[in-house]
Amino acid sequence: METVPILMWTVWGGFALALLVLMIYRSSLTRYEEDAMYLDDSSYHHHKEFNDLMVKVKRVDPWVNVVGGAAGVLTFALAIFYMWDSIRQL
Repeated sequence: METVPILMWTVWGGFALALLVLMIYRSSLTRYEEDAMYLDDSSYHHHKEFNDLMVKVKRVDPWVNVVGGAAGVLTFALAIFYMWDSIRQL
């Protein structure tokens, strides 16, 4: 019974670390960007850069959702595990 919490905490820690790394990467991509509307053709280069950056961000977003969801489910599972263990010991 003692190896189950260690394994659960290790898996949770891996997902939490992966989520942290993904969120830092996503925020570093958009650190100096701001939403902008490009109305004329003279700013085509800026518009293209912005679109390329948004493609990168949109490629990372599904991974953030999946890893964040998994970390949330594992957090819930850990809470249930410890509640179940404490009730069982009563």
